[in-house]
Amino acid sequence: MADTKDAAEAKDLAEETLETTWQAKLQEADALRLAGNIAEAITVKTEIKTEYAAYKAATKKTLADLEWSLRMMPARWDAKAGSSRTTYTDRLEPKAGPSEQLTAAMEAACRAMGLASTEEGEASAAESNWGQVLAELEDYSISQTIIQELKDAYEYQGFNARLIVMRMGERGVSELHSEEGAAGAYMDRLTLVVIGLMRGANLDKVRKGMREENKTKLDKLIKHFGLQSKPVDSAAITLPRVIATYPAIAMDVMKVVEVGPVRQSTMTGPVPGYPMQMMFSAFPSLIPAAC
Repeated sequence: MADTKDAAEAKDLAEETLETTWQAKLQEADALRLAGNIAEAITVKTEIKTEYAAYKAATKKTLADLEWSLRMMPARWDAKAGSSRTTYTDRLEPKAGPSEQLTAAMEAACRAMGLASTEEGEASAAESNWGQVLAELEDYSISQTIIQELKDAYEYQGFNARLIVMRMGERGVSELHSEEGAAGAYMDRLTLVVIGLMRGANLDKVRKGMREENKTKLDKLIKHFGLQSKPVDSAAITLPRVIATYPAIAMDVMKVVEVGPVRQSTMTGPVPGYPMQMMFSAFPSLIPAAC
């Protein structure tokens, strides 16, 4: 029995080491990209993807954090680079000219709106030379990949509850609660909410003072959901964001037991009857702005 446990722990350690190595290589690729060595950066990333594909085929397992890093790497390259002109120039493809039918339809629409549709000649002050505008804007085909990269690079990076729900849902039930059946997903979220209410956001501080067996349980949740101490972007899953995403669970917890840094007596002194359910930091976000 002990040998089986030791073998399982050794296997988990080997997988963690492998993922750490791949993440380090991705950082190396990022550094190469920033230095202008695009071809080398792409080579390193391709090697990682090939090795990871072989790993998935052999183990039937996925590494959620690594997959996220691989997916986000192109956006990070373009966002951090001083100029992405060369990158985009290499990837953009000239767009074929509009068909005769489309041209005729657009010219008819332009005439109906009082706009000039010819590319040649001068437009009057009251007109827009729509043909010239189209000629300038339609030089390249719109790439879904490039648009997604731009979206990832420049989208709102604050708290997005819908995104947190989606990311946690994609990762499924953790190993810690895999035997709980239909209640597994709820237990994952309840556990994270309770830990967050009691201990805050800093995962290193959260781990301090725990018994080893409980540290192991927490580490499983951290690894499974890719928990982070700081919200580096809108997709980062932190304990405060889990609480803010599932405030109803937090309210149920507060109704049953007093957790957190502030005691109820502190609140009932100035405000008699202050509800315990309101004693967590994410509660104000539930109050409508019109109130």
